[in-house]
Amino acid sequence: IGVAICFAAPLKAAAVWYPPEKQVALSGWIMLVGGLGASFATKPVELALGYFDWRMLFAGLAVLSLLAAMGIVWGIRDIPVEREQRS
Repeated sequence: IGVAICFAAPLKAAAVWYPPEKQVALSGWIMLVGGLGASFATKPVELALGYFDWRMLFAGLAVLSLLAAMGIVWGIRDIPVEREQRS
């Protein structure tokens, strides 16, 4: 469920912020970045588990996720009004 949300959110953002002719390329880039993220996530976690236990690692990831969410809330622009009305 979490991965589906992480995939749907950028697709929705691309649909709102970019013209239709860029949708295919943007969805391809979103899938590429998602796949690379899944591939590269395992080795850093394995290395970090050499220094921290899994509880501390998950707590640190929760803090980083919270900071990322706050950055998104404060840093991403709102949907333009004219496009919001068409949805």
